[in-house]
This record gives sequence, C-alpha cells and structure tokens, in this order.
Amino acid sequence: MCVIALTLLVSRHLPTPDTPLPAGVQAPPAKSTNTEEKASVVVTQKPEEAQKTQKESATSSQRATLEIEGAKYISEIPETITVYDFMDKLRREGKINFTEKNYTGLGKFIEEINRIKGSNGKFWIYYVNGKKAGTGVSNYKIHPEDVVTWKFEKEI
Repeated sequence: MCVIALTLLVSRHLPTPDTPLPAGVQAPPAKSTNTEEKASVVVTQKPEEAQKTQKESATSSQRATLEIEGAKYISEIPETITVYDFMDKLRREGKINFTEKNYTGLGKFIEEINRIKGSNGKFWIYYVNGKKAGTGVSNYKIHPEDVVTWKFEKEI
C-alpha cells in the first residue's frame, strides 16, 4: 500500500465529521479548535493504483538511441518522431553536429555527421534496430527504445 502524508495549513477550522472527504483520504480527529493549526492528512492508494502509477512513470521517460561510429547518444522522445527531428533535437542539445541538404519531394539527405562528409563513393547510411532503412530521415518515424545507427559506408 502506498501512503502519502500531506500537511495542510488550516486557516479557519478543520472539517467537521459531517464534511465528506475525497475517496481514499482520511483526516485524523481534531484535537483542538485553534483556528490556525496544522493537520495531517493520509492519502492511501490501492495496490493496483500504485502499479498503474509506476507504469505511467516508467513510460513517461521514453528514450531512443543514436549511434555514430561507436558513440551512443540517448535522449527522450515523444511517442513518435522522425529520424531527422530526433537528430535535430540531439544537435540542439549539443550532443552531435551534422549538415543536411533538402531535396524537394524527397526530403532531407544527411551529408555530414560530426565533421565526416561523404566522399569517394562512401556516404552516411542509417539503420533502425539493425535493419537498413529504406526511407529518408525526414519521413522515417522512430519510437521509444529504437536504436538509430549511422554507418559511413559505400552504398551497395
């Protein structure tokens, strides 16, 4: 059972026994009629509610990973985000640097990552969860726990 103790400053008076309290809230009996006293309120939570709260807090921290040349960058993301937007978020956080070129109708193409630019037939190719992506970075949507890996290689 999860118990949360709250301290309330009562400015006028404590609730009378006839005053209904919200479900799960218990107020101790009043010991004094002092118009300005502190009272403790105990909030109880059923085990299934506690489990639900734990699950919600676990899912509120949704992260994805970006790997470049063996370095891993982890950041929180919403439920879905494009690879480009995830990389741009990491760039704004100062974790990575890259340049892109926008192609009308196709989207963005990553030309350079962390000062390594495509040349001699080698380009930056990305993979999501170990599988080579067949969609451009501005259209491919990733989800929490996904791993985006960039490799500098020849396109086959």
